[in-house]
Amino acid sequence: MCGNLEEVIYRLINENNKVVRLAVLPFGALLTILFIISQILLFGRIPMAEREYDVTVIGGGPGGYVAAIRAAQLGMKVGLIEREKLGGVCLNWGCIPSKALLKSAELYNTMKKSQEFGITHTGLSYDFPKIITRSRGVADRVSKGVEYLMRKNKIETVFGTAKLTEKNSIEITKDGKVTDTIKTKILFLLPAADRALFQE
Repeated sequence: MCGNLEEVIYRLINENNKVVRLAVLPFGALLTILFIISQILLFGRIPMAEREYDVTVIGGGPGGYVAAIRAAQLGMKVGLIEREKLGGVCLNWGCIPSKALLKSAELYNTMKKSQEFGITHTGLSYDFPKIITRSRGVADRVSKGVEYLMRKNKIETVFGTAKLTEKNSIEITKDGKVTDTIKTKILFLLPAADRALFQE
């Protein structure tokens, strides 16, 4: 039995585009492959298993991930949906990277006055792309820290855009394609303040 879809496809069509005899596969595996092919032809995607959570949080910012952690600490099965990066606008695009940029500016300004402290230098300059790279690196490290907290508390993170399809059902899309469906008992909507809760 093949371990994943790629292995199945490889066993059906090898590198020379020659069809491998289907008789080599068990009957159950053959039925599964035919079902998958039919779903791709009909709906353009592979059928997915529905996820189920006690609590689902939409929005991975400071309100969302803290709520998710607390729910997990109370013994609930928790899913967290985030469109882009965990940590929210402040961590990824606002406060944290901005402060990293300001630190570089502060250091440059201090170095210009270094002679006041008895320190001399020649050829003081700055490399703006490196300043930006450092700023992004600082934000990325903190965001990865939030990802670690999710794993530590056994919270499943689902990346994509959330859409409520029913009272307790959520559909996740990425690049215009449905990637997950979720059933939940309790739902928290905690998106960024400047983003619409729902998309057409």
